[in-house]
Amino acid sequence: MPERRSDTSVVVPDPRERPTLTVKEAAALLGISLHGAYDAAHRGELPVIWIGRRMLVPTAGLMAMVGLDDPWTPSSGNAL
Repeated sequence: MPERRSDTSVVVPDPRERPTLTVKEAAALLGISLHGAYDAAHRGELPVIWIGRRMLVPTAGLMAMVGLDDPWTPSSGNAL
């Protein structure tokens, strides 16, 4: 699960270390329900990669979707 900070922001993992997230993790980062995240994925509103029957959310795609596609520092995370 994404790391939480005391100010209730959620840290997005470095996409080079964690290239994909589960739909559950993406939902938590976006502050939406798991059902809402799956619905958004099926509508094409949430970027996903299918591997067999498993649906994964590309970390970089999620970051770009919410405007966090700035240069990345390896040891720090971007917060939502």
